[in-house]
Amino acid sequence: MAMHDAMRGVVEPLRKSETILHLAGAATEGRLDLESLRGVDTGTAVANLMDLPGIGRWTAHYVALRGLGRLEVFPVDDVGAQNKLQDVLGLEQRPGSEETRRIVDRWGAYQGFLYFHLLLDGLERRGMLDPVEPST
Repeated sequence: MAMHDAMRGVVEPLRKSETILHLAGAATEGRLDLESLRGVDTGTAVANLMDLPGIGRWTAHYVALRGLGRLEVFPVDDVGAQNKLQDVLGLEQRPGSEETRRIVDRWGAYQGFLYFHLLLDGLERRGMLDPVEPST
């Protein structure tokens, strides 16, 4: 069982990385027109992304947030973000996708800022962010 969990911890991030690379390739090769998604509402943009083969809700939310700058999007299926919410809010258990949605809805159009804060906090705690030297 522990080996299975360890493998899942490696395989799932690899799948997500492969999917993001697939999307990037499709965009650079002209098979995906991200610019056309900029002119539609967020729900439509996410739905159009999810219509692409192999693209689920996590990827669509992530691309909407990071690629299209839709700061009203929080990737609710991101287990790492769910874990961070559990920690920050002192929850007894990790919230699932729908509970995460209910939690982050209070941030409205700024949910993406919360996501980035949680991401950067995690990187900082692991010592992965170098301090910026002040310029003189």
